Amino acid sequence: MNRARFGFGCSVASLGVVLLASACQDKKPRPKRDPAVLDRMELAAARRVGLETAVAAIEDGDLKRLQMLAKWARGRAQVIVFEPDDMKSLDLAITCLDGSLPREARAAALDEIKSGKLLKPTRDACLEEAE
Repeated sequence: MNRARFGFGCSVASLGVVLLASACQDKKPRPKRDPAVLDRMELAAARRVGLETAVAAIEDGDLKRLQMLAKWARGRAQVIVFEPDDMKSLDLAITCLDGSLPREARAAALDEIKSGKLLKPTRDACLEEAE
């Protein structure tokens, strides 16, 4: 009988030690994540919202918003928010809207951009401004 009690006591004690160890383990602070680093879901959302904002700003002719968006997109040091062709389109839309790109050079600049979600709105804005 003593052996049974001793075995049961050891089992309870070992179970208590395991539970205590697991409870203490959860209380350790997790390392903080750098806010500049985005996970895939956050990056996809940032790209989508950035592109939607850029399209709306190009269509509205909102030069100030486009300039702020370009600064934001370049300021993401650890992640690339826009594809290279989208950044070229964004820059071209800015130069078309502020009038710093001559009308004759706009078609050639547009031809250099091969793809991207901002190509069509930029083309419309640059060629509309040229008319």
